[in-house]
Amino acid sequence: EPTHWAVDESVIRITTHTSSADCRKVRVVVVRIFFLQPHNVLNLCAVPEPKSTHTGMENSGACQGLTRPIRCIVKLGGAAITCKNELEKINEENLGTVSSQLRQAMSSGPDSQKILGMDWSKRPGESELCCDVGGFYDQISCDSSNFVVVHGAGSFGHFQASKSGVHKGGLDKSLVKAGFVATRISVTNLNLEIVRALAAAGIPSVGMSPFSCGWLTSERNLESADLSMVVKAIESGFVPVLHGDAVLDSQLGCTILSGDVIIKHLAAYLKPEYVIFLVSFFQDSICMASYSYTTFFF
Repeated sequence: EPTHWAVDESVIRITTHTSSADCRKVRVVVVRIFFLQPHNVLNLCAVPEPKSTHTGMENSGACQGLTRPIRCIVKLGGAAITCKNELEKINEENLGTVSSQLRQAMSSGPDSQKILGMDWSKRPGESELCCDVGGFYDQISCDSSNFVVVHGAGSFGHFQASKSGVHKGGLDKSLVKAGFVATRISVTNLNLEIVRALAAAGIPSVGMSPFSCGWLTSERNLESADLSMVVKAIESGFVPVLHGDAVLDSQLGCTILSGDVIIKHLAAYLKPEYVIFLVSFFQDSICMASYSYTTFFF
């Protein structure tokens, strides 16, 4: 965890300290903060390519099984996509803007190409499905950058988890077991809505829950994580969308696995060029942190 923050104009330096018994050295992570207007929320295309003079893990290539390197892992902060002060309420405007910007950043096709939505399900209040299947026959297939999306819970899941004490474990208690179920219902509902928003923007996204993928912890520390389906989804041209989740714990029975822990594990395995954090919306701007792979990972 960061123990010291030193602010220098637009750069925040986070120094992490380790105990004397730990052989690791003190590390400094440089985080550049961008303040963007709402019409240009997540212009990932503007993030520069890593310099060829860099040395370190970014040159070791993508993980085994991937034929193309991962361009970016994007973290959608819960405060940025939900209304934190309203229980289980999504900020539709912000989520729609982010989805549109992500679609532009991922696509290598012409800007004039028509965006065809991939959410063909019936929405509340609508009498029929919105499905433009014919447009897909005429659309030119274009390559797109490999992205992975991880999102926070925001106003989803936290109430259920804290009310029942899921993070403390104890599945032998009926309240904890009920809270585990309730927490997963809440966070998976949010995941579905985010996947739908991305799909509506033309992003071939698929939701992936850590619990369903077999992620396990031991005393709240990540013990095992099966990424085989994530890799297969990426190789098949999909954008995996993961989220913080309630998971089983070999010692406590259960706990909460945060999105930040998921990102750290994904980045260590997938070796992306960048990890982008869309932190929050405040006033008329957005706070976005861009970590290059070399500085983000130890």
